[in-house]
Amino acid sequence: MSIGKLKSIEELNQRIADERDKKAAVQTATLTVSAGTCGQARGSLEVVDALEKVIGEKGLKDKISVIVTG
Repeated sequence: MSIGKLKSIEELNQRIADERDKKAAVQTATLTVSAGTCGQARGSLEVVDALEKVIGEKGLKDKISVIVTG
């Protein structure tokens, strides 16, 4: 994205506010699943697979992300 030349600080501030508003309009959720040794022993990888399956089936991949830690 190119912003071109700015004519004033007010114009810069307005562009910043516009971009902030665009980002705020897109709401996302992040699910974090611990998949260290203990988590894997208790089935965390199966939970991740199930979450990703349901999220995909519901068409929510752009709104919900699953992060695996550990």
